[in-house]
Amino acid sequence: MEKINWREFHPETFKEAGEKDIPVLLSLSASWCHWCHVMDRTSYSDDQIVDYINDNFIPVRVDTDERPDVNERYNMGGWPTTAFLTPDGYLMTGGTYIPPEQFKLVLRDIRNLYKEQKTGILEHINRIKTAKTDDSNAEGTLSEDIYKNTVSKLKSAYDDQYGGFGDEPKFPMTDTLELAAHHWLNNFDDRSGEIFTRTLQAMGSGGMFDREEGGFFRYSTTRDWSVPHFEKMLEDNSSLLRLLCIAYKASGEEQYAETIRRVLAWLGKTMYQPNTKCWAGSQDADEHYYSLSLEERKNIEPPSIDKNIYTNWNAQLAESLFWVGALFKEDNWKKKALGTLESLEELCYGREKGYAHYYDGKEAKVYGLLTDQLSMGTALAAAYQHTGEREFLEKSERIALWCIENLRSPSGGFFDSPTDPKATGEMAKPLKELDQNAKTALWFLLLHHLSGSEKFKEEAENTLRYFSGNYKKYGLMASSYALAVFCLLKPWIKVEIAGPPGSEEYRELHLEALTIFVPNKVVSPGTAGEKGTSKAYICRGSQCYQPVSDRQELSDLLQRVASENSNSR
Repeated sequence: MEKINWREFHPETFKEAGEKDIPVLLSLSASWCHWCHVMDRTSYSDDQIVDYINDNFIPVRVDTDERPDVNERYNMGGWPTTAFLTPDGYLMTGGTYIPPEQFKLVLRDIRNLYKEQKTGILEHINRIKTAKTDDSNAEGTLSEDIYKNTVSKLKSAYDDQYGGFGDEPKFPMTDTLELAAHHWLNNFDDRSGEIFTRTLQAMGSGGMFDREEGGFFRYSTTRDWSVPHFEKMLEDNSSLLRLLCIAYKASGEEQYAETIRRVLAWLGKTMYQPNTKCWAGSQDADEHYYSLSLEERKNIEPPSIDKNIYTNWNAQLAESLFWVGALFKEDNWKKKALGTLESLEELCYGREKGYAHYYDGKEAKVYGLLTDQLSMGTALAAAYQHTGEREFLEKSERIALWCIENLRSPSGGFFDSPTDPKATGEMAKPLKELDQNAKTALWFLLLHHLSGSEKFKEEAENTLRYFSGNYKKYGLMASSYALAVFCLLKPWIKVEIAGPPGSEEYRELHLEALTIFVPNKVVSPGTAGEKGTSKAYICRGSQCYQPVSDRQELSDLLQRVASENSNSR
């Protein structure tokens, strides 16, 4: 049976489309996407459709995990995305899943439309291109109201009956949960605590969690978390692992520790790649497989995994593993985190190009995406705080300076990818994503307070100011932004641990300082000599407190200082 002659998303592909003067059919897919597989088995396997596409279109297949920059510019509302482009790469129209009979009509209509009305289509696209050349933004005021307004929206969107936010489908919304955790633990707000803990409990005890093999599924199709969509993503499990650590540290409830252990078990058994010391990107959805008991599953091939090593998700997991190691006092997880970061540097880093997005088992691909730089930079800053080895801080600073040189916009904020004058179609459009910029600002603030460099604070402030006039339109998607603004406006808390690093007292103080959840906090280990009693020195901005030498004293003082910080003006 003849198959579709899929091409890569590449300038040569669009050159071919231009020479033939025919539209491009762009299929945005994913290895974990159920309906993508359905469309492959149906529409893209129909002989008539295959012949028509090969004869009348230039077909291009893109994996959304491999090319998030392409997905961001062409996605039509979900996966699969079926997009129709001009030969020079501009979007004409499209949709998501299209069944065979409907697809035949759509393909014919698009082909005829391009033949008969090409001039009008190109004129319309040129008008849109002209209107999008302005990169300015309406700036507002950076005030604590941004934080308060977003927390208020968080509470309004909370589902009192089942936990989580809104109706079905329900996603974990980990950034919003982190904001709730902050408002609970640093403002003593019980309502936010209920939102945070009840949502984690609902996901952990419902269908979102694989009771047999561990790990969280991507989202719930129902409001009550009972029926999941069965793919498992490294990104989601990395973020949830960190939130579970925060919940366990704050509450001491064993249910969180048990869930952490089971997520780790799934990661270790299914996702860990010993040859690279990194982690696979996702595990495919298979409703039948997940309906079976563990005993029944033993006789069936498990859902396939995407073995690509994605830099951003691996770095996020490494940061979470640092938390796990400190919380459970198990150095093996810290070693796993360090091994992952070292492998990512070896496999995906180019000093002039930044970090590549992924490693496919042979080579690194797609250099310079902001998501990879900020995830690695944040994880390396965490590595410094957990180990005291300054080279990690220096590497984080080096990546930050690369971002300033290669991704910063003259009008404020950071582009999601380097500007390429030869880019095709929509790829020439510079994009600044709020979430990525907020997390970049948080990373830069972290670097400022670890290194003392004012440059990073200035860049963070400029970035956050760029979005201050329109953050409200993002709703709960502005959660990371709200937290970043809080961290800009409030004094940071610095904890210095002094004493013999090999002593049990030093270790206890260090681990306690690391695991108390305060987003605007840095830990500086190993700042004194090898002799004497280990002590922790805490300063909030320019105000410093009496040193403490007991773990519980440190915990109590840190929580009090964080609360004073949250309530200060």
